[in-house]
This record gives sequence, C-alpha cells and structure tokens, in this order.
Amino acid sequence: MSTLTYIDTAALLLSLISLFLVFFLRSRMVQLLKIIKTHSKRIEVLEAELSKSRGTQIFNTQSSMPVEPFIQPPKMGFNENEEDEEVEPVRNKEVKPVEDPESYQNEQPTISETPQNNANAVPDRCAEFVNEFNILHHQSGIDSREAFINKFNVIGISCVNASIRMEQPEIPPEFAEISPVPSGEYWACEIEPGTFAVVPNIKTYTERYHIARAMSQVFKSKFVVGNTYNLLGVKRPAFFTNNGKTWTMRSTGELALKLIDNN
Repeated sequence: MSTLTYIDTAALLLSLISLFLVFFLRSRMVQLLKIIKTHSKRIEVLEAELSKSRGTQIFNTQSSMPVEPFIQPPKMGFNENEEDEEVEPVRNKEVKPVEDPESYQNEQPTISETPQNNANAVPDRCAEFVNEFNILHHQSGIDSREAFINKFNVIGISCVNASIRMEQPEIPPEFAEISPVPSGEYWACEIEPGTFAVVPNIKTYTERYHIARAMSQVFKSKFVVGNTYNLLGVKRPAFFTNNGKTWTMRSTGELALKLIDNN
C-alpha cells in the first residue's frame, strides 16, 4: 500500500471515531438534561413543601404570641367645624360647669379595651383627668395646680433630646420623666398599669414646642410654622406606655389652638 492509502485510511478512521463521539456525547447530554429536569421538578416540590411548612410554623408562632391591648384614643366631644378652633364644648353631667366660656368640658370618652374586672375605671379616669386639666388650664393659683397634681398623681415628661432636634428634627424624640412636678412640657396620668394619658403642660404653643419638643408628633393641631398660638384646651389626650425604663407613644392626641395676632 502506498503512503497516500495509509493516510486516507487513517483519515477515515478518525472521521468515524469523531462521528461516534458526537453521537455518544449527544445521547449522554440528552440523558443528562432529562436527569437535571427531573431533579429540578423534585427541588421545586421540596421547596414548595418547605415554604408551606415554614409558613405554618410562623403562623402558629404568631398566633401563640401575646397581643398587647391597644387603647383607642377617647373622643372628647369638640365641634371641629368652627374657625380658629374656638369650639363649643359638650358638657359632661358629672363635671361641675365653670363660668369661663373658654374652659373645655368633655363628654365621657369611649375606650374599646378596658380591664375586665373594672370596665368603667379607664374611661372615667381619663375623661376626668382631661376635663379637670382643661378647667385648670384657664385658672391661676398654685393651690389648684398642686391639688390637680396630687389627685391624678401627675408625672412630668420631657423630650430630652430637644436641643438636637431643633437642628435635626428628623431624629426620633426621646422622652424621660422629669422631677419635681410640675416640671416637663408634658403631664401624664396613669389610667391603667403602664398606660398613661398625656396632655401638654404649656400655655403658649410655639414652634420650639412643635418641632424640638416633638408636640407635632404627639398631638394633632392646626399649627402653622411661623405663628404663635394660645392653647385653648385638649380635645383628645395622647397615650404613652412605660415599661419602667422607656416612655413610648402609642397614639396621638389633639389640641385646640387659637392664633395670637401680633399686629
């Protein structure tokens, strides 16, 4: 055989071997893809079962966790349609009326969740606290103030990071108890263990109280930056909780303000 014949034979063998390898690898690839597809379906099924199992565990865990009762803010019977918030009060029959027309007497608030062993204690005490505060707010005299503080065991609260918040109001307010009472721009009365009704301990509502002292976050009002207002009364108190260390706001209150005309 000539050299050319050997070369042709070798080339033919290589071609046959190449074709065999191509068909062999192709068949193996098809099998491998089928295996991968099968395992992918199994993995999807396992993931679905695992997700369902986790969801059931989370639900069971959340269902077993104790839910902290939330106290709805009491509604204090103010007519909100009057201009400058000079609203006509709804008088509470259990509170002795006063002659001052700007004093605010309020109807009994409604609180959805109260202690089962004394269902009337919370709304009665909260309404009494707000009613008498609104009366006291328009009176003068140290004796009346001290009597109010002693009757309701008033606690003074202050926003202790007010200086920083005046420049950076986005910083969350930090509240702390201040003594002796009547110190603090907030007054708190415990209406049930760990829950407090909170009112502002101020006469004039200014931008510093609104921003730095966090009253914009604690109370709703018609305050406009740049103006100064007289506090007419509390429509609805805010509610705070205290765990022995930290004061936390749970719901906002609402104030009645009257613009001071400096012209």
